[in-house]
Amino acid sequence: MATLQLFGFPSTFNRWIEECVTSPHFSLYLNGEVHGFFAGARGLRQGDPVSPFLFVLVMEVLHLILLQFIEQDGGFAYHWQCKELGLFELSFADDLILLCKAEVRSVTCSDVGWIFLPPSLAYIQIPKSAI
Repeated sequence: MATLQLFGFPSTFNRWIEECVTSPHFSLYLNGEVHGFFAGARGLRQGDPVSPFLFVLVMEVLHLILLQFIEQDGGFAYHWQCKELGLFELSFADDLILLCKAEVRSVTCSDVGWIFLPPSLAYIQIPKSAI
């Protein structure tokens, strides 16, 4: 919720999002009628309409952390085809691609991931990752 506050979303909106994430309840809609009312597990579900919105917010936070690292580090080197655009990361669905020159000092930007991951509850799939 702190992220939503930092981005300036109204407190009412923040409470709605928090309620959706922390205490979901469901009803079944069968043959044109609503049946039952039951509590779901805590957290977002695949296909939840709010999931893409929250993913974009989380990726924006990561972008800002990476940007701060790049500006402060001085050792980061852009990939030669990305420098003019200032492009250093791409995200889509649940994937993230970090773009940099293939040098040890530039690749250290991946260390930012280890700072970012615990609070975001995300994780790196090492077998699917490559340099």
